[in-house]
Amino acid sequence: MTDWTDLAVEATQLWQERSAGVLDDVRQDTRERLGFAVTEVEVLNQEGAQAVGKPVGRYLTLDTGPRPGRAADFLSRLSEAIAGELRALLSLRDGESVLVVGLGNRSITPDAVGPWAVDQTVVTRQLVSAL
Repeated sequence: MTDWTDLAVEATQLWQERSAGVLDDVRQDTRERLGFAVTEVEVLNQEGAQAVGKPVGRYLTLDTGPRPGRAADFLSRLSEAIAGELRALLSLRDGESVLVVGLGNRSITPDAVGPWAVDQTVVTRQLVSAL
């Protein structure tokens, strides 16, 4: 594959366009959450990993689509949609922690979601250990 992308969904689409076939080693499903398209790509094995250039694992892409003007509820719906996807991924027991990483460039608006999300994350691990 000569065209690289950081999104598994785009890598899968590139493979399908080039080979005009079905990739049995990668599953892809799209659903909706609060009006946003959520695409889950699951790279099942090494053959799938080699085909799409992504390690074995699950990848989620939440597509906001075109932002409708300055819809008052856009950011709150987006936040709830992301939180819902994270809740579905995590099944934490008491005492377990989560590492939050906000990748992106806060100086470039389309790439700033990661840093913005980390800015809004309430860190409580030190409170639990202090109690």
